[in-house]
Amino acid sequence: MTTEATSDSSSPPAPAAALAAAGKVAVKESQSSSGSGSDRPIEEATSNNAPTNANNEHDANDKGESSGVEAPAARPKEKEKRERNRRKNANNKTSFGNNKNKHALPDYSTLLPKTQIAATVQAWIDDDMPSFDVGGLVVGTSPKTAQLWMKSTGIFAGKPFFDAVFDCVGCTVTWTKLAAEGKLIKASGSNRALLATVTGPCNSILRGERTALCALSRCSGVATESREAVDTARSYGWDGLVAGTRKTTPGFRIVEKYGLLVGGAATH
Repeated sequence: MTTEATSDSSSPPAPAAALAAAGKVAVKESQSSSGSGSDRPIEEATSNNAPTNANNEHDANDKGESSGVEAPAARPKEKEKRERNRRKNANNKTSFGNNKNKHALPDYSTLLPKTQIAATVQAWIDDDMPSFDVGGLVVGTSPKTAQLWMKSTGIFAGKPFFDAVFDCVGCTVTWTKLAAEGKLIKASGSNRALLATVTGPCNSILRGERTALCALSRCSGVATESREAVDTARSYGWDGLVAGTRKTTPGFRIVEKYGLLVGGAATH
């Protein structure tokens, strides 16, 4: 099938698509006859009948069937479903880590085996201070007080490990009401949030502070990322479990698994 365009004037031939829109195209079919090619007109639209077909063309345009126009593809059902679920959950979600229909978290600290936690914490402290406590010798043993401040927004988690570290070195931790396990706490460098006060001998506070902070920061970070992943899944209508993997940090497995639970995810 070949397409040729002829105009009413002697001007050079124009593209067939352009002339078709103006109603001045003759479409011809090329056939072979007795070894020679001849052209036979099979359809012709001229300016004389263009007004007559205006209504038909208008109807075709409404159906998306006019020349050169394709009807828009129907939206896939799966995409429509995701959009419906997104709109449905938009009313329940207010901000990251804070859903209207969120139920209070259980006390996951009761899952932690105290004897195992004590042994794990002791191993952390031994690793952090394998020999002489030179810093403790310098600061002495006089009673002192230290404060724990949160300086970035996130899900707070890890109180049992923080308590266990300072209990191991002979200090006492007093928590504020703000320091609720699993709570989204908004803070920044200029707007810090006081979470706890630690009291005890100065050298003991120094001995446990870095290990306690590492455990608390790691657990809170895992909980924050877990909560964000769970909230994202819920916003798309996913009601299944969002779970962590077995790729845990050596020595911190129980901390990271606990952080998953506090963040609302499954351990594996």
